[in-house]
Amino acid sequence: MPMWTPAQPEDYLAQWGLTVAGETLTTPSSTLIPVSFDGRDGMLKVARIDEEARGNSVLAWWNGAGAAPVWRVDEHAVLLARATGRSLATIAIDGDDHAATLELCSLAQTLHGASAVSSPPVGLVALADWFRELFEMAEHDPHGADGLWSRAAGLAATLLADASQDVVLHGDLHHDNVLDFGDGDWRAIDPKGVHGNRLFDYTVLLRNPRRDVALERFEKRVELIAESSGAAVNTVLGWAIASCALSAAWSTHDGDSEAASASLELARLAERMLRDA
Repeated sequence: MPMWTPAQPEDYLAQWGLTVAGETLTTPSSTLIPVSFDGRDGMLKVARIDEEARGNSVLAWWNGAGAAPVWRVDEHAVLLARATGRSLATIAIDGDDHAATLELCSLAQTLHGASAVSSPPVGLVALADWFRELFEMAEHDPHGADGLWSRAAGLAATLLADASQDVVLHGDLHHDNVLDFGDGDWRAIDPKGVHGNRLFDYTVLLRNPRRDVALERFEKRVELIAESSGAAVNTVLGWAIASCALSAAWSTHDGDSEAASASLELARLAERMLRDA
């Protein structure tokens, strides 16, 4: 299979008949250009890494069910409807975290439901591959983080072994990746092209949108996730420990000690709740 290589954003302006309607934003993973398309407000997203390209294909595969409407897509770029700019982070921070959490849970159910009726896009990455960095942390530093690396890795291995609830995941379903497309029409953007146990998607919201909100609302959010997903609270807590430890491992690798500390704090909180359950 040939190696995936990035495309030039400018090529799509002519190819898809787009008019630039705002400033270009370039991130390490993609280039984003507000555009006009057939009189509609759109966003051109051109992947700079293959993970984003996989995510584009998932976004198109969802076909607007819980996700941003997609008008054009290929192996490098996606043209989607442009949101109003408001995200669920605004709702959570302004005081209605309950509503924001329920919306995220509802979207997770909608997105996961596509796996029951349609074959998934090709080339998705297995969730177990994502956890490799946590497993490596546990192997090379088994007593690090007061042994949390090892405990979380062992728990993750057990949870990942259950393939009975494998779905196409969003992979990064947090408040800033759910946008208002008009009159409270909340839809997800920026999936990551991964498949695995459905409960992983719920755990991402536990760390967002801000450390103080995440800590203050952690216990109630776990309860809401359990109610919405139909999973046992202890199972949700197990996934929370594994997911938060994975996030901490990623942040440690990236040299972001503050983010790693925040994720480890949540993992330890979930451990205490699990012991007390």
